[in-house]
Amino acid sequence: MAWPFSSVVIVPLQFVLYIQGATSFSTNAAWNSTVREQGVVGAVLLQWRNPTDVLSILLVVGGDVVQKALAQLSGGRLVPVAFSFGWVTYSLGALLSAVGDCRLMPSTPDCPSILVNTEAGYSRTNTSWMLGRILRDLEQRTPQGTHGLCITIYRAMPTTGTVRHDWVWYSGFVVITLQLAVAAIPWAWRGNWLILLATACGTLLALSGGALPQWRAEKWACRPNSPETYCLLRGNGHQQVIVIESAGMGLNLEDLASSRVPGLPFHRLLTTILAALWTVFLVTVAGLREDTWYLLAVGCMGMVQNIVAAGAARDPSVFGMALKHIGVVKGNKVMQVLMQTEELHPRVGASLVPILFPGRLRESEQAFWDSKLMRVRAKPEIFLSANQQQVKNCQLENAAASSLTEEQAAVENIRLAAGTRIEEANATEDPTAASKAVKPLRRLSV
Repeated sequence: MAWPFSSVVIVPLQFVLYIQGATSFSTNAAWNSTVREQGVVGAVLLQWRNPTDVLSILLVVGGDVVQKALAQLSGGRLVPVAFSFGWVTYSLGALLSAVGDCRLMPSTPDCPSILVNTEAGYSRTNTSWMLGRILRDLEQRTPQGTHGLCITIYRAMPTTGTVRHDWVWYSGFVVITLQLAVAAIPWAWRGNWLILLATACGTLLALSGGALPQWRAEKWACRPNSPETYCLLRGNGHQQVIVIESAGMGLNLEDLASSRVPGLPFHRLLTTILAALWTVFLVTVAGLREDTWYLLAVGCMGMVQNIVAAGAARDPSVFGMALKHIGVVKGNKVMQVLMQTEELHPRVGASLVPILFPGRLRESEQAFWDSKLMRVRAKPEIFLSANQQQVKNCQLENAAASSLTEEQAAVENIRLAAGTRIEEANATEDPTAASKAVKPLRRLSV
């Protein structure tokens, strides 16, 4: 099965290179003919009036920008990433990846980081592009200062898993509308509808590439409703640490950090079809000879939108991770900040010590962490983390809503038993038995 797909990748690449070579050959011939007829100055002016062959070159530049813009905005059926330069290169790169590991998201995060599970104390290198972006964007919210360490605590909200749209998402539709309006000018002015047709086809192909189901399956390849608490940081020496308490409502960040890639059926077929259509689009655009400035303006508008979408700082809720800010612990001494954090959020500070202090600790510091470890072993229920306490509270609330809790049921049983004993004492007219039967009710009232 690998041979047909590899040939499908190589043939379009060879075809694109052949088209580019043929275009450059015809361009040189046309340029020499124009120079002979109108001179060098006339040929330059003619090229600036109608830049014909620049578009075919620009369409194969900037594929990485398109991929990051899609990674930012993808997840739904409608992904407003505007048609721009670089889509042809991106489509062929996506086809090459589909033949291999079926990965659409960027393979390496642009913000290298470490993920720590505070409950287990296990740390791993984060390979998720989305988690790296979340860390980068959350760090920008915290004012940069001269402190040694700043730990910011967030808690997952019940709306986690629901993607929220922001201005970056809506800007795509604004740019697409402006692109179609600009492309319609030659049609309204001179009756040339080819520019509008090319823009509409490019926009349709761009929206189709962003609507692939593989995007959503790969972006959120994790288990929901995680009860764990996680720390996200760049590593030793960096002053920012992001703590995320899933509290039974958040995503399993360890699954995300491992960058699982589930291959969906028909993904290779859909990617092959899109790559072939983009190649046909490149050949068509290379043949345009009139009003190409309008198409060049359309591509420039789309490129600006792609760059903004690929690099803009966004709220974690747009990635399906709605977080509530809980608090900040910061100071000039890193160890003191870790100790303060441990007092407020058990196990969080202890899980960061091996990363921030891989060497030997002072005797006082070692005694502090040993005491925390001994207390956890002695009474682990006292050191329930905040997320575990919230999960337990939610479970009790659910149990109370559906039926009586265990404590209420026990109280009800005591009352029924005491009532039966009082009736028996009244029937036998025994005052001693009656007073003994009332004692459990007095204790309940206290």
